[in-house]
Amino acid sequence: MTTLDRLVRAFSVRTMRVVVACAIGASFLSACSSEVEKTDGIVFPMPDFRHATPAILDRQTDEAVKVREDIINQLMGNLRRPGLTNAAKVRIVYLLGKLRAIRATGILIRNINLRDENPPPSLRLPRWFQYPARGALVKVGHYALRVMIRDIGSEQFRQEDVEGYAHVFMAIEGPRYAVMKLQDHLAKAEDDKSRKHYEMVIERVKEMEAGMAK
Repeated sequence: MTTLDRLVRAFSVRTMRVVVACAIGASFLSACSSEVEKTDGIVFPMPDFRHATPAILDRQTDEAVKVREDIINQLMGNLRRPGLTNAAKVRIVYLLGKLRAIRATGILIRNINLRDENPPPSLRLPRWFQYPARGALVKVGHYALRVMIRDIGSEQFRQEDVEGYAHVFMAIEGPRYAVMKLQDHLAKAEDDKSRKHYEMVIERVKEMEAGMAK
């Protein structure tokens, strides 16, 4: 059973928050066991900061980081596979955002219009946005904006992604600074086609801001 299989199984029994926190080392400082800890099938090293030597701590720290990288690699690989259900895609994208997987920025952008077709009941607080890749890109942060700016001014641009671009820019920068940043790159654009791309995203940000003000 792969690390991803174990992760998905853990998710199904509603221990995802603990699993991801452990995978990314978020609970490192609160754990004090020198033995290998286990959370629903995911095994990871937990250094004992009280007694372990620096050499052992370094090795165990590297192993814990590798667990996170292995999970990201497997999530990205699975997202590229054909035949995935919407539910599977949504959860993989959510996990990549939860892990703040910078390396997954490109694949998250390509899924920027992925919509959760089976959202939870309205009485439950959702774990992800209706468009989960947009929420994941917001978690990645400013690095995601740099990649998106590059894509907007290139042949990678897709008109159907304008709404998603605008949403992520606004969520990270706020409408005012989102427009300013996009206008800076609009001024540097070298051809009419690229300029048109930036103008479309800027216009959508302004429209969304106007809608929020009503």
